[in-house]
Amino acid sequence: MLESLLLQHLDNLAKICHGPVTPLSFGRLKVIKVEKCDKLKNVFSFSLVKHLSQLEEIEVCDCKMMQEVVDESKDDDDEEKVARGCWECYSTRKSLFCGPCIAGPERRQQSDQISRTKRTPASRKRVVELANLRHLTLRDLPEIKTLFTRANLQKPQEIALDIFLDGHQVWLPKLQSLDIYRLPKLKVLLSRSETEPSMGLTMSNLQSLEVRSCHELSKVFDSNLLMELQSLESLEIMHCNTLTEVFNLKGINTKRGSNVGILPQLSEISLDCLPKLSCIWSKCPRGEVAAFQNLRELTVSSCGELRYLFTPSMAKATAKLTELDVDCCGKMEAIIMDEDHGKMKSASSCNIKEFPSLKVLEIFDCRKLKEFYSIKGDSNPTFRFPLCCGEKERDHHQVAVNSTKTVFFNRMVLLPRLMVMTLHGVGDFEKIWDNNELPETETSSNFSKLETVSVGGCKKLRTVFPLTSTEKRWQNLKEVDIGPFEFLESVFEVDVNGRGALR
Repeated sequence: MLESLLLQHLDNLAKICHGPVTPLSFGRLKVIKVEKCDKLKNVFSFSLVKHLSQLEEIEVCDCKMMQEVVDESKDDDDEEKVARGCWECYSTRKSLFCGPCIAGPERRQQSDQISRTKRTPASRKRVVELANLRHLTLRDLPEIKTLFTRANLQKPQEIALDIFLDGHQVWLPKLQSLDIYRLPKLKVLLSRSETEPSMGLTMSNLQSLEVRSCHELSKVFDSNLLMELQSLESLEIMHCNTLTEVFNLKGINTKRGSNVGILPQLSEISLDCLPKLSCIWSKCPRGEVAAFQNLRELTVSSCGELRYLFTPSMAKATAKLTELDVDCCGKMEAIIMDEDHGKMKSASSCNIKEFPSLKVLEIFDCRKLKEFYSIKGDSNPTFRFPLCCGEKERDHHQVAVNSTKTVFFNRMVLLPRLMVMTLHGVGDFEKIWDNNELPETETSSNFSKLETVSVGGCKKLRTVFPLTSTEKRWQNLKEVDIGPFEFLESVFEVDVNGRGALR
């Protein structure tokens, strides 16, 4: 029985299978790969999909006329030709397999009967089910918009083409990896009905999602799908020119249970060359958020409209973040931005912003990035933070803001495990750290784990390491790379008595 099917460079191939097939014809097929078959418009007919119970991998690449993976139209426009033995298929080589022929003589009568059977109302639900599919890869398909084209049953003249994986049509319960490269007409990747959320498109096993060079893509996920993606570990989106947001959290209940959250296994996010991206996570709920609890690596590059990465609630949610890389984001103003405009009744939104696990921070070519944590709106915000380990909190009003206007890490930032810090071509600040007390934790001194510091191209920077009351603040430093600078006055700041930042 056929288990793997590889089709390459078949210039005249118009159909893989011509005519209806019996359940046994492709019942053992596990892998199908199609490449450079320029006249092929689809891979499977709808009736054939029902028999692909063992299919685990689909890969379709560089087929210029491919319009969908599964086609709903009739399997054969002329069933009489099929019944006569499909001489046209054989003579023209337009079809690789003929249903009646591969079925064998003992199956032809059964196949002919299947082809003439009228569809029952139940079959008109037309849901594509690939129960064992684990890997789906589509690359360089300039005409494709959807996995499955289904006519609107109420309005047959209307075809749903804007959604690639539509919950009304597709069920892929075991899909683990989805790779979509260079599908220029793709608009919406994953969607499911809001009125019938249990219908179709089960994606609970999806672990890896890569989307590249889909220039018409406006949406990756519907918000009502995020709670379903409990196994997603890696997300990469690159070169999608019209994408404005990645995660829309509107209306999502993040307190459904202690073991339920938004993308709880997601550990890596990479966003590159998204010129219209204005926010990573929009409509973020205030307060405690059960989301992205295992995010460890975030890489953001060439996102020209992005002004910040985190809201205060999202910064608190991503407590396991260990590596943060930001590059060439021309409008970025801050890593964390509070835009509540002083509307919060509590001062909790102005508490210390801590990344307790962050070890690597690298930022390149973000000229408008002036501070790590920025508060917008309130002219007199109240900050709450401990002076040092074990002491009580006290309030610091506008004087705290005024004292940190030209400091990148103000007194609200706590990075106790940071080991590698790179700032090149960043911002408009005079100091990296404040001279005054930096917030502490009970077990670690803020920034005391720093081993490698590389700073350059920060046009107004005057000093790198400030004076602090903690003598051992910089004692773990092993490597310092400085320059070039225009206004740098000192690397280690000294006071009038000659006391330095590093002794």
